Parts: sequence; C-alpha cells; structure tokens
Amino acid sequence: MDREQYASQLAKEMRQKGIKFTKPDAAKFISALTKSMAEGLSRDRKLIISNFGTFSVNKYSAKIIQSPRGDNKKFFMPPTDVVKWHPSGKLRERGKSEEVSEDEYEDIKNTLRQETELNPILTEETTADSQEELIVEKAIKSNEVVVNVFRRKDHLSDATSPLSKLTRSLIREMITSGSMRVEIKPQKTLFEIIYFSSDLEIGKKILPKDSGQIVINKILSLSNKDSNLILISPEERATISSSLTPFGKMLTIERV
Repeated sequence: MDREQYASQLAKEMRQKGIKFTKPDAAKFISALTKSMAEGLSRDRKLIISNFGTFSVNKYSAKIIQSPRGDNKKFFMPPTDVVKWHPSGKLRERGKSEEVSEDEYEDIKNTLRQETELNPILTEETTADSQEELIVEKAIKSNEVVVNVFRRKDHLSDATSPLSKLTRSLIREMITSGSMRVEIKPQKTLFEIIYFSSDLEIGKKILPKDSGQIVINKILSLSNKDSNLILISPEERATISSSLTPFGKMLTIERV
C-alpha cells in the first residue's frame, strides 16, 4: 500500500465511522501526521503511539565494520543515527506468522533453483545479447515462486543479478561508443562514469555513491588476479587498474 492508497483507505474507514472525511482530507492528515512525527523524533528522540508501537532514534558510535561482500575488507563507519520501530503487543499478535510444517518446508527446499555462476562479464560463448535471451527464457509463471540461494561470495559472480546487468550495460556502452578508456571516478556524493576516446571525453554517466563502489568491486572480482585483464567482448580484453582519490577508490578500464 502506497501513500495514495493509504489516503483512500483512511478516508473510507473514517466515513464508515460516520465522520465526513474525503481523500484530500486524508492526504492532508497523513502529511501533518508524518511531519509532526518527524519533528517529535528530532526533538525527543522517542515517540509512543498506544496500540501501534514505539519509534526511537538510536545512536551508533563510529566503528570499523567488516565488508558484507565476503572480500575480507574493512570500512570505517561514522557515527550514525538510526530510527527504529518496535510494534506494540497487540500489533505483533495480529501479524503473527504461522508455523511452517515439515512437509511444507521440504516442498519449499525442493523448489529452490540455483543460478549458474559466470565469472567474466561477457564470455566467449555468451555475449550480452545471448545473456538477455537467457534471462527471458528463465521467465517464470505467474503462480511460480523461485528463490535464488547464493553462498557468501556468489552474489559477485551471479550473472543475472541487477548488479551484473548494470555492470554489463556499462561495458556495452564502452564498446558501442568506441571508448578506449573508462574511468569510474568517486566524487563526494556520487560516482562519475567517464568514457574517453584517446584523451578526449566523449560521454559521462552518474551513479549513486553506493552503486559505484559495488560496481568497482564487481569488476575487480571478475578480473584475472595475475594479469589484471578482463574480457569485455568475445574478441576484446581490457586492463583494470585502480587508484585512491580523496573520495575513495577509482577504477580505470582500458582496452588493449
């Protein structure tokens, strides 16, 4: 249910209770409610709504955290405020989950399908076009549920994840634009993907800060550790190099 649907539902509930309440009235009420909640949390760091739950602002101090990508890297996490919600007892009881029987659990396990791993971005046998065809062939029926299960590091080599699709689109752009070099360059709040022909800039894309860092890690995970080479098409390879900037790691992909 989104904000508009919630406004419609709220107006309907109020009318059923005999209160004249239109959808625009409900939208204004929701806007005022969320604004007052935000101001209350900012001021008091805690908000209690009876029979619904408690919102609180928890402060996490600075610390060193382990990368969740399984690459054994560590990162500095600055002090952070996080808003948490603890539902009331009545609400937890209403939304209580049903226990799954042993037979149902076995049925779910038997329907799991593992995705095939693919290390290069584009292999000799599988081009970008054939990858898209493979994805279409895996379309599931409307009443079918597919659960993809990956080991800790497999999400970096999964060929059909949104991360892989984004990375392949950047490589395809390098090929179709005739770029000889691509720089994935961090800025303060974002990443720039800059395409060069010789030393002339011919195109630029923008990525959110988190997405850019993940794409860099994805490409590094696919490169040959000894030669720093990566396959960008069935016939072409590129060298991968990285360097540190004031805003983080920059990756350069250069055709050979």
